[in-house]
Amino acid sequence: MKTSAILETVCARMNVDIHEVRGAKRNRELAEARKVFCYTSRKLFRKTYKEIGKEINKDHATAMHAERTCGILMSAYKDFDRIVNQIIQDLSGGATVELVSFKIKEIKIQENQ
Repeated sequence: MKTSAILETVCARMNVDIHEVRGAKRNRELAEARKVFCYTSRKLFRKTYKEIGKEINKDHATAMHAERTCGILMSAYKDFDRIVNQIIQDLSGGATVELVSFKIKEIKIQENQ
């Protein structure tokens, strides 16, 4: 699925304008829509952070932070979790979905003695 189609679905469900999500405004509704877009794009469709950021006119670091923050918000707020899960169902056509989990390799820095 194209990132533009994912963004359209998220914007429609969250009742925000797609052009504003791609813009510079940072009000709560737009920021949450961006976070949900980044989360679903990465977890459902394995999009790269670069692809995700490009779609919303942000850099890859913003996409990474938004994805992580969305997961935290889902854990903390049941209503937010319910909305994200509805969007996931919309994007998956109602099928049961297994979210992709990416593991970040830990790099240990050894001190020179």
